[in-house]
Amino acid sequence: MCTELIASLPPLKKSQFPVMIYQIGDKFRDEMNPRFGLMRSRQFLMKDMYTFSTDQEASRETYRTICRDSVNLCDSCGTFNKSEDVTLKTCPNCDSAHQKSQKVSSVEIGHTFHLGTKYSEAIGAKFQGKPLDMCCFGIGVSRLLPATVDLLSSSEKALRLPRAIAPFDAAIIVKKSLMSNVIVEMTSSSASRYLKGGILLDDRIEMSAGRRIHEANRLGIPFIIVLANVTERSLVTQKPVIEVFTTHPKSEEPCDHGPMTLDRFVSFVQSSLYGTPNGGIDGNFDHSLVLDELGSH
Repeated sequence: MCTELIASLPPLKKSQFPVMIYQIGDKFRDEMNPRFGLMRSRQFLMKDMYTFSTDQEASRETYRTICRDSVNLCDSCGTFNKSEDVTLKTCPNCDSAHQKSQKVSSVEIGHTFHLGTKYSEAIGAKFQGKPLDMCCFGIGVSRLLPATVDLLSSSEKALRLPRAIAPFDAAIIVKKSLMSNVIVEMTSSSASRYLKGGILLDDRIEMSAGRRIHEANRLGIPFIIVLANVTERSLVTQKPVIEVFTTHPKSEEPCDHGPMTLDRFVSFVQSSLYGTPNGGIDGNFDHSLVLDELGSH
């Protein structure tokens, strides 16, 4: 369809090349035996890009430009960093110079092909009488979720998802007796300032806190914040604390970080997200302005 579109256009100027056209839609596979959940389904969502260049040399340059991204592993902090500049030698997370390329096991979620003139010649997509040179690039959008689950989760007991596609950034689990306490609003406000992927307030007070922690863990929610017995006992000290859990790849159980004050929680979130206490974001949120209200709620 994209090639037919180019063929139907009025003659283009050389300065208008390369032409890049995106196509997003459902694709179908004659899969006789669908398996592996969504990984090998009969229908899937695909995002394609087709490029059209005036000659083979220009087409190869376009191909190299689009495919030039590299992934480096930092030996110091253990993070993978995607770099469009293959000459980048330092890690953007910790400024370490100890980065190296590394082969890892992967799941195919996309493809790139240099098609040449096979389709443009057949359909008549030309520039100055010569068939355009084509490339295509595709991402199986709907395959990202099952691929991520397959790579990060260790069993069927608990999903493990990166923040980018997790259903929420954080779940706040509140005990019945604390539902009307200002500590709930303070915690939600603190979390939402830095966790932009959404906050789930789990107010199912008919369920135990432990059961709700278990369900949040199964959903792969990165941060699980609990306001229960520990928080209730701390209110009389004017230094209320919350309990914080996090979920991590290849681990079925959430990691318990223990009780922490809201200020400590903010620093913990900033450190988790940005690697530094402040992460370049103003973290001067004065909780003391509302602490005096705790005793009256």
